[in-house]
Amino acid sequence: MADDRPQGDRVELQLDSVIDGGKKPFEEIDCINKGLSLEAVGKFQEALACYDRALQLNPRFAEAWHSKGAALGSLKRPQEAITCFNRALELNPQ
Repeated sequence: MADDRPQGDRVELQLDSVIDGGKKPFEEIDCINKGLSLEAVGKFQEALACYDRALQLNPRFAEAWHSKGAALGSLKRPQEAITCFNRALELNPQ
């Protein structure tokens, strides 16, 4: 049976099938990129919030754990930073 919906509606339906539980595709990567930008201008606490959001979306995202560790190090919170770096290594030993 032919799909008589306009092309835009079909694309939107396909995109909806990619979205998992209201999460936009690659949203965790957007969070990391925002966090890195904030770190670059010295806003470590705000960057930390971005990394936490990325980890809410994907707790197995090694780059988010690494970035969170770096931000915690900059905030003079070394024990928490080490925990994050260790988690990143567990998830991605390379």
